[in-house]
Amino acid sequence: MSATEEERRPIVYIPNKSDQDFSDAARFGDPLYLTTELVNPYGTNTIHRLIAKRMKDVSPSDYILVSSLNILTAIASGVMAYRTGQANFLLYRRGKYVERTLAFSVS
Repeated sequence: MSATEEERRPIVYIPNKSDQDFSDAARFGDPLYLTTELVNPYGTNTIHRLIAKRMKDVSPSDYILVSSLNILTAIASGVMAYRTGQANFLLYRRGKYVERTLAFSVS
């Protein structure tokens, strides 16, 4: 990992742009929308290609904000876990986001 990657502010990957207020998530990092338009939830290969491209620089310090279509969150989680060995989530609870992490290892 380069010095630039270590120093950058975490990214909060938001599955889909909507009218929802995501401002509290900014405490954890800079927002990046994975999709901004309507998505066919059955077009999983297309969704995967789009999300994998948007998450090309994902790092272990980044987050996935859980919202929107479940398939978007599922695919983003798979991309993050595959590339970093873990998945960090922001869950909305009692008016604010809380973080949760799942660590993966190959046995």
